[in-house]
Amino acid sequence: MKRTISLLLLIVTVAIAAYLWREYTRSVPGLENATPDAVITADELFDSFDTDESQAMARFGGKVVEVTGTVIGFETSSSGRTNVFLHAENALANGVNCSFASTVEVTAQEPFTARCNCQGFLMDVILNNCYAVNR
Repeated sequence: MKRTISLLLLIVTVAIAAYLWREYTRSVPGLENATPDAVITADELFDSFDTDESQAMARFGGKVVEVTGTVIGFETSSSGRTNVFLHAENALANGVNCSFASTVEVTAQEPFTARCNCQGFLMDVILNNCYAVNR
């Protein structure tokens, strides 16, 4: 009886550990082949959040957005992640912040298109898991 309970506990522990390991190592699927829910300019995207954030979140939040704008800056971290900042006319800061999991080749003051997951608005529109279109 004790042996059966010990074996059952071992099996349950191994199953839980395997599940947790799988979740921990799971990667986010890329957006290379994703169909965007919206194709929009950086100005239009920023303005929609600036005008009515709750309505913009309902329309864009958690969805795939293909955004086009002018690069006003970018930064690459030591881990190789790149943030590209797109200009929005009425923004106090950058406007649209596109976050890439890897290094992306960009040039300031050039047009740029990215397909991303829209996360929300914190002074800038935050886009994550981005993919550079036509690069």
